[in-house]
Amino acid sequence: MRRRENKTSSRFTFHVSHFQQSLVVILVIIYCTILIATGIADEMAVDYYHPTNVLKFADALYREGDYLRAAGEYQRYLFYKPQDADRILYQIAMSYRLGGQADRALQFLEDILQEHPQSRLAGIARYETGYSYFMMR
Repeated sequence: MRRRENKTSSRFTFHVSHFQQSLVVILVIIYCTILIATGIADEMAVDYYHPTNVLKFADALYREGDYLRAAGEYQRYLFYKPQDADRILYQIAMSYRLGGQADRALQFLEDILQEHPQSRLAGIARYETGYSYFMMR
């Protein structure tokens, strides 16, 4: 006796067409777009005005050679975090000196010497003061 194959099992075979695959991809893209548009991605937004980010931006500008903009960002950071004053005043002074404004650099170096005479940067500030006067000649 010969067994007869069950033809009903082939009826339930699932074949995915190219159109169906494309439709799924489009629906996923639309879903992701809706999530982003409704503000789900806002949780990961960067706070550009947070003091840490201001300092990172100032350091990046300094490394790139944009010294005068770096000086402005360091001054903004100093407003947020005055406890780092000696180091930030030094960065501002170096930014101005490297940016070609030695006279403004001298003002910030003097601030270090007057406001933070016991700082480890006071000796370096004295040297940079002399160097800045030399460069102004």
